[in-house]
Amino acid sequence: MDKLFQITLLSLFIQAICQDPKIVCPEFVNEGDTLSCFCKPPDLKSFPHDFSLKWSRSGSTTLEVPNVTRANNGDVFTCSMMLNGQQSSFSYVLKVAYGPANVTIEGPSTFVTDGLKPMTLKCNATDVYPSPVYTWDNIYCDSTNKKDVCTFSPKGERDNGKEVVCTVTNGISTTKARYRLDLRYPPLNAPVLTSSSSENSIEKGDIITCSVSGGHPPVTSVTLGCSDPLLVYRLNTTEGSTHNTSLVFTTTPNTNESLLCYCHVLWEPDKGLYERNVTRVFNIKVFKALTIASKHDSFPVGLVVGLVIAENIVLAIVISWVCIRRKNKAVKEAQNQETPEHPYSSVKANNLLSDDITSGAQLASFSSHGISLW
Repeated sequence: MDKLFQITLLSLFIQAICQDPKIVCPEFVNEGDTLSCFCKPPDLKSFPHDFSLKWSRSGSTTLEVPNVTRANNGDVFTCSMMLNGQQSSFSYVLKVAYGPANVTIEGPSTFVTDGLKPMTLKCNATDVYPSPVYTWDNIYCDSTNKKDVCTFSPKGERDNGKEVVCTVTNGISTTKARYRLDLRYPPLNAPVLTSSSSENSIEKGDIITCSVSGGHPPVTSVTLGCSDPLLVYRLNTTEGSTHNTSLVFTTTPNTNESLLCYCHVLWEPDKGLYERNVTRVFNIKVFKALTIASKHDSFPVGLVVGLVIAENIVLAIVISWVCIRRKNKAVKEAQNQETPEHPYSSVKANNLLSDDITSGAQLASFSSHGISLW
């Protein structure tokens, strides 16, 4: 009997459920759309003569409300049924979805980072129902990316200029907002000191350069110096993201065998993020004394040699002139004599010529010993 009683109760319960009408309505209706609902009769084999089913607003089993607004949110619509002399009612509450009217991403206009500092962006959605879901794209949030706040640590060169997207949806409509990262970041590596001639040594005329690569904006505060004061500042240049500061090595000292150079670099947007000091010792190529003299004293040596050569040429011309003049004088005296030429006359002329030649030789000898005859 107990089992039969349980089966009877279950049958009546199922029959009661089956005698309820079925309301078919959307959970949300987007603002501006039309609400369409149906009130379906229960699943019965036959209906009594007093059966009726209708929406109280439309008077039929179909309900349509055009152009719903957020003002209609919460409106209640009732479907009534008459069955076997019993009146029953079933209600539907309208939920109007709207917005978001506007979506924006709130964040700093520029952000200084070393790749570890956290940055926070907030996605704001106004005038929206039901409560929206936020999704962040093109960036990985340290927290969940389903909330309106995203915290992450941007990497300077990798993320600078990247476009971050926040997508807001209320299940009915979707709106996106975009935000471009404008990052300021220091160089990743330390400065590098180099010589133009070789890696570890320098010589006169070499250019010593301190180079710093990377960073946005590039570094501008670079101090380059060496232990030798005879170094002349040459130039500051920037090629892409590489900043170069150079000095020219102008002399070769005889006392020092090496040169200590240092470079101090400061990244001005945030001095605490990047300040580097580097030093380097260069071996000095020392030239031999003869080589240095030929380079530095070529003008005085050439002048002395030229004067000596010119003096010898003048001396040779004087000697030749004296010899020719005395010879001509001797010949003229011999021709002017009225008496026949005595053998002694030719001997005298030859002796005069010999004296002239001897005098010229002595003059040349004196001159070569630095003795002036005039």
